Amino acid sequence: MTEVQPKYHIIGAGVAGLQAAQLIRRKYPQAEITVYEAAEHPGGRCFSFADPKLDIILDNATHAVLHGNRLAAAYLGQDAKFAKAVFYDMAAKRINAGQFANLKEKSLALFNLPPDRVAPGIIAKTLGKLFPFTSGQLKVWFSRGDLSDCLIRPLCKGLNIKSGRKLTGFATQDGYIYKLIFNKENVALLPQDKVIAAMDAHNYTKIFGGHDFEYNEITNVFFRTSMQISLPGGSDFLGLSGSAAQWLFTSPGLTAVTISNSGELNLSDRNLALEVWKEICALRGHAAAFLPLYRVLRHKRATIRQDRRNNAQRPADCRTAWKNMLIAGDWTMKNWPCSIETALASAHRVAGHC
Repeated sequence: MTEVQPKYHIIGAGVAGLQAAQLIRRKYPQAEITVYEAAEHPGGRCFSFADPKLDIILDNATHAVLHGNRLAAAYLGQDAKFAKAVFYDMAAKRINAGQFANLKEKSLALFNLPPDRVAPGIIAKTLGKLFPFTSGQLKVWFSRGDLSDCLIRPLCKGLNIKSGRKLTGFATQDGYIYKLIFNKENVALLPQDKVIAAMDAHNYTKIFGGHDFEYNEITNVFFRTSMQISLPGGSDFLGLSGSAAQWLFTSPGLTAVTISNSGELNLSDRNLALEVWKEICALRGHAAAFLPLYRVLRHKRATIRQDRRNNAQRPADCRTAWKNMLIAGDWTMKNWPCSIETALASAHRVAGHC
């Protein structure tokens, strides 16, 4: 008798879900794989869009990858532009390029939390992954309105992705999920079929239950400029200390700022943009004559809070209470920082269990 091949149902077309689909397809070339995405576009928190106000392609947030993030760096390829990360001290008005300087700012960039609040397991895992701490390991690639082109579209290649499919419920029997209930259709499953929930923690918990995580916000501010502005040291991005802005990225026609752990900011979008633009002008030695066109994007649940309490509640592995469902996503990897690298690693873990 011919063995019936399982079908794979992947919920969530973010980096983890898409990579899981590609790895399973590579492992089982004849498998039927369907990816369901609630939004009208793939990518999860990683995508680009045409902004009508600024009349330019923006990333939903400027994403950065360290060269030491081996999975992500390898995926981006040899042509990806990595550059040395340096910090500019706004008070002293000088560049500080020391590897062990600005630890607070680096912690905010890596973990979205100050170093004294980050779970020790996450710090240990990150140091192990980045060892040896050479300048090459710590070089940075960042997105420049090309996040979808560089990362998402290649991950989508050849996949059957159903957009606009929001999971609203499911049905179980004898420890198996036998029905997925979406807003637009119900999907029946046979016992041998597999479900991979690659949803963000908030939406996963709403549907499947589990720990209600706390989150930290990240805010991105984009300014439309007539040209690529010049920065001290000739770099196209800087880490900043002693300022509201923490990371400053420049590309032709666009200047972007990232502010981690930004939930306590008590400023309107305009006042925040004005404050940040004054800082940009000050480090360049110019007066802030006018505020250019800007866009402020606040991501309230950018990452789970990566402290001891929340890290302890992350899953121990990718298995779930249901025999035919696995989970993926950066939040599912206990002791790993929430990042593109971790999302990719979670997909590799899931594929290994399929």
